[in-house]
Amino acid sequence: VKPPITRRKRIKPPTSSVLCLAQNLYFEAATEPEAGIAAVAATVFNRIASKYYPQSICAVVYQPFQYSWTVKVSNWNRTPPKAFMTLAKQFIRDRDILREDYPVTHFHRIDITPKWASTMTYVSTFGQHIFYSM
Repeated sequence: VKPPITRRKRIKPPTSSVLCLAQNLYFEAATEPEAGIAAVAATVFNRIASKYYPQSICAVVYQPFQYSWTVKVSNWNRTPPKAFMTLAKQFIRDRDILREDYPVTHFHRIDITPKWASTMTYVSTFGQHIFYSM
């Protein structure tokens, strides 16, 4: 007798803009200076404003192969510390200011050099990340 087939429950990414942004800030920039955290948020908002990316916070954050932490599905259900939820709410309110102050769409850690970096315009370095615009 074969045991019954059990199907894995498919985990879906969150749909709350605040949670998606807070997760991205936490997993990408938790140890960065305030400017680095703000710049990570700006990458999301600047991508939303671009015709080349999805048009919502969660769709941008969870777009495959864009933010490395999303590869680990077990992170999807994690709620970041309250401070990051508060920051996410503030950044969503101030998204236009952030986009102006940080005209960035991409970033990477300073200890790596992805192939795409040479095709971008360098903007600034904050903490352990180098930021670019398209």
